[in-house]
Amino acid sequence: GDLQEDFEDFYDDMGNYSFQGKQFAVFGPGDEDGYPDTFCAAVDLLEEKLSGLGATKIIDGLKIDEHDEEEDLLNKWADRLLDEVNNTQEV
Repeated sequence: GDLQEDFEDFYDDMGNYSFQGKQFAVFGPGDEDGYPDTFCAAVDLLEEKLSGLGATKIIDGLKIDEHDEEEDLLNKWADRLLDEVNNTQEV
């Protein structure tokens, strides 16, 4: 549920960068059986951090259980993300 160890330094330093006017989407795998209370909490942490730094979330984050075959879910999420990105570029 936590951030990967090799990502923690960047996460801590994110405030040193400008995210104003930037858009984002977050996805991540996790182990829902092993960590039901914190399943993919890193997705939420990143969304909160980026939003707090002025970035705009394009779509809700995708949380994938590493034990499931979620290719269809991932493809639908990616298609939705592309649609949203294309729609914002047309405006």
